[in-house]
Amino acid sequence: MANPTRYVPGYSYTDYQESNPDDPLPGPQVDNDFANLKITTDETVDALSDVRRSDGALKNDIVTIDSLSDSVKALLGIGDINFIEPLAADRTYYIDPVDGDDANDGLDPDVSPFETIQQAIDSAMALNCNKHKVVIQLVRPDAPYAGFSLSGRLHNAFASDDRPFQLLGDPDAPEDYLILGTSGNAVDLWNAGLYMSGVTVKTTTGGYGFLARHHTSLDLGNVRIDDVAAEMIACQTKSVITLLGTLDVVGDANSFCHVTLGGHLILTNRTVNFAKPGGNSFAAYVWGLNASKVNADGTTFTGTILAGYTTVHDASLLNLYSANRSGMTTSLFGTGPLNIEDGSYITDTLQQTLNYYVNPLGSDYNDGLESTAARAFKTIQGAIDFLYSLSRDHNKFSAGLAAKIMLADGTYAETVKLRTMSAFETVRIIGNGSTPANVIIAGLTDAISGTKPVATEYSIESLSITAAAGSGIRAENGTQISFTNVRFGACSVAHLRANTNGTIRCAGSYAITGGGAYHIYQALGGTVDYGTANITVTLTQNVTFSTATVKMKNNAKASIDSGNITWSLGAFSVTGKRYELTGNSTLDTDGGSSSYIPGNSSGTADASSVYL
Repeated sequence: MANPTRYVPGYSYTDYQESNPDDPLPGPQVDNDFANLKITTDETVDALSDVRRSDGALKNDIVTIDSLSDSVKALLGIGDINFIEPLAADRTYYIDPVDGDDANDGLDPDVSPFETIQQAIDSAMALNCNKHKVVIQLVRPDAPYAGFSLSGRLHNAFASDDRPFQLLGDPDAPEDYLILGTSGNAVDLWNAGLYMSGVTVKTTTGGYGFLARHHTSLDLGNVRIDDVAAEMIACQTKSVITLLGTLDVVGDANSFCHVTLGGHLILTNRTVNFAKPGGNSFAAYVWGLNASKVNADGTTFTGTILAGYTTVHDASLLNLYSANRSGMTTSLFGTGPLNIEDGSYITDTLQQTLNYYVNPLGSDYNDGLESTAARAFKTIQGAIDFLYSLSRDHNKFSAGLAAKIMLADGTYAETVKLRTMSAFETVRIIGNGSTPANVIIAGLTDAISGTKPVATEYSIESLSITAAAGSGIRAENGTQISFTNVRFGACSVAHLRANTNGTIRCAGSYAITGGGAYHIYQALGGTVDYGTANITVTLTQNVTFSTATVKMKNNAKASIDSGNITWSLGAFSVTGKRYELTGNSTLDTDGGSSSYIPGNSSGTADASSVYL
């Protein structure tokens, strides 16, 4: 209602009294003044009832933002707020960095486009979207667009395709729409939600390509990343970046991706092309994960990575289960170190026949998927350590119960320490099937060492073994190792050593090309088993076993069936005691004569041991 009528006195009773001292006050005039006072009083009471309840408090819903003083607004942190008219339909802002002007309204691509993405972002953030979506459309190809930042999410936005805020170039030609950060980031998001497609990002001095922080959700359609001074993809503090199209990496950077502090990069079943001609180079990470995860299950990777390394630590996960890397000409992990630390792990493709390759020309920082210098591991231990990092996904069918480590011709001067695998039941280490002499494991101590409990069974196949200060194959503490088509050269201790319930199984014919203290050494419940197959052990030169061909003690057991196992000496000889059995040990030759085991002096067995 209107304000109450203010009462204004219009008659002077003092003047009347001075002029007419003996007369009474004029009644009509008194009545008129009281009537005017009543009007003012009634209007005041009515106005007061509009703002005051009967209990004396202000009525509900009468204080608005407009009612507050600037000082009160400042205390509340809401600034100067005006009424925002809700959108009646979806809103599209158009950006033209050449003919646009940020003083325009951005609503017509030909008449009034904005100049910058940032102006469109700021305009969108001021809207009451009223359940509608906002699209920022780039309209001019082949002209760079300045980088932008987005903090927060649209007010009251909605889209049926779950993409209420979109920034679009041309999904079929993302190379035509470049978002360029000249002094900072190309895309900087903080607690934001955005879908982007059909664009390329690039930075010159400093800055990230895509930077998502503090619970941001960034969805990417078909996008490209050109040269970036810092990190191409940075996903931090519980943010999620999801690739919904194809990512082409056409430039170099400090890092390809760095995912930290609960961030999650999702590349599942998409395609990532490292597509720079000649290959992409990264000064630091290809993959850098810190308390976070990258999901690339079923992702297709192509291209060449010339430099970079991978670090996964603090309980992080790099999931490459079912990833297709056949289109990579180099390792997906970069040429530098592959660090898997602090409870982190990498899952990998599990197939019925899973081959990993080792080549003396390779690098233990490679992925081992081809027998080339650019892909193969350099050492057998490097391959084993990598396979050890892989985890089986128990939520998916996996036929990957056996892995093969394929060795290129050459000499591997190392002690191969076996490890228990999560993803594999068995691991086969395979050399040259036709010419095992071409692949040599030259043990610095032992050649093949399973001294700690190893639950995974290992098979050693088609290669040569020497041991400078140990044994050729050593199994202890429950470890089980089989071998076939192996050439045993000089070993300072034994060719085969089984201790403390370790088991060595002979699965096929083999050769002896050098001697040692023993051919077989067993103790403390160790077992050597030649099984029931027909096996030939061939000497290629004269050899000496300085203590005994077979040495067994402390409850050791060996089965060498004389009906199936043939010692083929040819023109060569074995010098040394045939066997030495002590401490309740058993050598079962299934009725072999006392001269069945090769040697030039008789074997011996104490009273507690048996030669059968």
